[in-house]
Amino acid sequence: LQAEWVRDFCGLSFTQGTINVRTSGKGTVPGDFFFDTRIDTAGLKGFFAGGHRRFSFDFPGLAAIFKGEGTEDFYDIKQMTLSAAAWSLTGQAAVALTEGMPQAFSVSFDAPFMPYGEFKNLVPTAYLPTWLKERILDRMSGGEVRVDRFALEGTSDELRKFKLSD
Repeated sequence: LQAEWVRDFCGLSFTQGTINVRTSGKGTVPGDFFFDTRIDTAGLKGFFAGGHRRFSFDFPGLAAIFKGEGTEDFYDIKQMTLSAAAWSLTGQAAVALTEGMPQAFSVSFDAPFMPYGEFKNLVPTAYLPTWLKERILDRMSGGEVRVDRFALEGTSDELRKFKLSD
């Protein structure tokens, strides 16, 4: 699948790269089902646009694994792993759907130590308060960072308008 075929999915757009999706499932649709999905990407570039801000990304190689269960209007992702060459994130997520499109979500993840430069590339600084970026992130130049817990919850509309106050 050419990544640029996926346009504006809840504010997420891809401009370059390839996406390979393998999935297996068990159950009935509509009804309860279980899924196990792996997504491998190459040369993935794009951006997330929310509010008046934009966060660009560039992942030479990215793998995602999602295992969980769902119904026609709700996915409970009990195990989620996102990984690249220098970092990995593990966590859980839940997505509520309306007419097949995500309407509300919750996500939480942890990450073991990773180089600070990789961490900074993952952080959408355009959405952070100016003081946090200028006084902390911009002053750091090396070392390693660990994420003990990152959590985000809301509706798709709230995500599009997301902004932490200064």
